[in-house]
Parts: sequence; structure tokens; C-alpha cells
Amino acid sequence: MKNPWKIAFFSLSGVFVLSVAAVVLFVNHVGFDHLKLLLTLNQTDSDYLMPMYILKKTDQKIVPLEVTPEGHGIYLTDVRRSSDVQELLEERMKKEGWTYDIQIGSGYIFKKDNEEAVVETRIWNSNYVRITVPNNVVNIAG
Repeated sequence: MKNPWKIAFFSLSGVFVLSVAAVVLFVNHVGFDHLKLLLTLNQTDSDYLMPMYILKKTDQKIVPLEVTPEGHGIYLTDVRRSSDVQELLEERMKKEGWTYDIQIGSGYIFKKDNEEAVVETRIWNSNYVRITVPNNVVNIAG
């Protein structure tokens, strides 16, 4: 066997190239934005990873995050896919008989019969909006 160092060198080079290709494919599949978030999230924010992935890989505009102990529904939407959150909220609430009344700050007031619901929005990580529906009166994800 002449030059065993050449075999070792080319073998290690091949492993390196395959490793780099695997990392590039993983980042391409998950998304660079999500990878950056994964590296910067704290424990409480890690609950957002799966909904963000669902928003990226499916045609859903709003995904549920959780229902708080108080019974409020928390949802997530991607502003890059549905830039007009107000219009999206109006559409989803109208399906259940709620009518849009007025916006106050980041809250949208909806009315139905003698009830009133203030749906609150908060920008989370510049590309996503976190939506809170009081008492989860409407499942806006469905």
C-alpha cells in the first residue's frame, strides 16, 4: 500500500464534506430563522418552536399554542404569510358570529349579542404575532 496518508486524507475529507452537506440540508429543511431562534430561546419560548415549524411547512395561517389556566386561548401567526392580522381576525371571528367593533392599541374588540371580547395581539420575534383570545370564545385556528 503506497501512500496510506493519501487514503486517510481523502477519507477524512469525504467525511467532512458529507457532514457539511448534512448540516446544510438540516438548516434548509428547518429554516435559518428557526435555527437562529433555537439557539437564542429560553425555556419558556421553546414552546413556540413546533407552531413556528407548522406555520412554515403548512398552509395554516394561525396555529394554537396553548390554553392558559385562566382559559384564554393563545395562538400564533406568521406576518410574512398573512400581513393583515386584523383582517384575519375579523374573518375568523365572523365565522362564529362575532362582529368587529373597534381597535384599541393592540386589542381588537368584537361583539356578539350582549358579549364583548377583546382579542389581544403582541408581536413576537418580529415575524410572528401572538394572539390571545379571552376565555377561548372562538378557536381561531380552525
